[in-house]
Amino acid sequence: MFLNRRRRGTAKLVGSRQAMHAAVMGAFSPVALESDPGRILWRLDRGRESLSLYISSPTKPSFDHLQEQAGWGNEVTWATRSLDPLLDQLREGQRYRFRLAANPVRSSSSAGKQKRIHHVTADQQLAWMVNKSSAIGMGLCSVETKNSPAGPIIPPDTFATPELKRVLAELSPSAVVTERRLEVFGRQKRRVTISVVQFDGIMTVTDAPALRRAMVDGVGRAKAYGCGLLTLSAIPD
Repeated sequence: MFLNRRRRGTAKLVGSRQAMHAAVMGAFSPVALESDPGRILWRLDRGRESLSLYISSPTKPSFDHLQEQAGWGNEVTWATRSLDPLLDQLREGQRYRFRLAANPVRSSSSAGKQKRIHHVTADQQLAWMVNKSSAIGMGLCSVETKNSPAGPIIPPDTFATPELKRVLAELSPSAVVTERRLEVFGRQKRRVTISVVQFDGIMTVTDAPALRRAMVDGVGRAKAYGCGLLTLSAIPD
């Protein structure tokens, strides 16, 4: 769904992941969720002039309330399609472009208590992505960061450009950090802070069943708050 940047409702949703979570869940009736249980995932993609909300769910949503709150009046700016054809055609050795918004964290134990710590640097976040990729059926042969002398410097807002698409298509399977945000919002009178990192790149399917599970169930933590949704797209010829 495309969101209207000029609407107050859009500003409210974009400004609070708790508000966006509530709006996403409002797209599904309680009866539908009970009859078809499964993980609801969402991701907000920020372009130079656009805001796109992606949702993956076990049942078909209705965005009428979001259309009224954050859309363009009577102009419908959302559509739904089944993920099954893509999931069914996944085979080992295939290559795809991918995008993942994730919450890279590590667990630390102190005084017998477990604590989650955010990975802060792009190198730490990419290391997390590489480690995670093997478990979810993705092969990443090389990685690049802005601080790495081995690869080109790729600004976060250039992923959608034809030139970068061409460069990525010519690379070996790889990943880049294209956006990083530390977001703070309120939840039940508590202050919540999460790190949201967007990874883009080229991958090879190494374990099709594991990749299918990752696309349906999500990757990593903070799935309720817009993290974990992995999307694939074809590499242009």
